[in-house]
This record gives sequence, C-alpha cells and structure tokens, in this order.
Amino acid sequence: MGCDGTMQDRVGAGIERLEERFGSFPVNQTTLTVPEPDYETARERADAGAIDVYVRVYDDEGDALHLGDDRDCPVPRCVARSDESLAIAVARTVRRESGVEVSLDEVARVTIAGVNNEADSDAPTVYRLIALLDATYVRGTVENAAWASETPAIPEYV
Repeated sequence: MGCDGTMQDRVGAGIERLEERFGSFPVNQTTLTVPEPDYETARERADAGAIDVYVRVYDDEGDALHLGDDRDCPVPRCVARSDESLAIAVARTVRRESGVEVSLDEVARVTIAGVNNEADSDAPTVYRLIALLDATYVRGTVENAAWASETPAIPEYV
C-alpha cells in the first residue's frame, strides 16, 4: 500500500488523536529503509492505524529514567493500537519495563516516517507515526532501570 487516501487518513487520524489529548506539537518527517521483515511489520501497523510511542520519564528533580543497558532503546516504548487508550498503553508499558507509574505530560514531537523496503525498491512507501512523549514519575520502585541527570538518547528517527 502506498500513500493513498486511506493511509493519509490513518496518519491524519493518528495526529488528530494525539492533538485531542495533548494539543499542538511539532511534526517532523523522515524516510527509513528497512529489511523486508521490518517493512512488513511497519505495513501491518500502518494498516491498523497504530502509533509507535517512545516515552521519556522524569522525576521531580528533573532526572530521567534510563532502562537497563541490555535494551536497544533507553526509554520505554510501545505500539499503541488505534482501538486502545494511549494513556493505558503507555502506563502498562512503562510499568512493565521499569516498575513505575507515570502521568503523561505532553507530546514532545511526532515523526511521520516513510518506510521503504530494502529488498524491493518497487514496494510502495508505508507511512507510520512515531511519537515521543514526556511523562512524570508518580510512584513505584524502579526495576531494571535507573534515574540519571542526562536525558536518554532517543533514536534519531523518532
């Protein structure tokens, strides 16, 4: 599926979903070329209207939550389906990955990612939404993570 009206509608609906909850935020665009299995996953998620969500968590002192070194990403992340509450998806993921509960504050930015198939240059570009959210620690004991004064490095395509 290319960027036809249906995919444009899904991207627009995802942005509207975020704006309804958080107000306005910056929107970036990028292009990624990925191996075929990752492309197929991106296509399935795009067809479902899902949003890839990355969450930076801060405590009252401004320290940031960093997940353990064995992770490929230093912040909690999830795929929020279009049929579930974003807040519930994020809360479940942050609690599972770090042991803490959070309150969502804002959308730091959204990226519209055009995803291309590395194995098939003729495959249509798939468009996905990636959101970076900021959240505040509410309660819980940190597990498999630590607080640090520096902000965690987020993948550049987010």
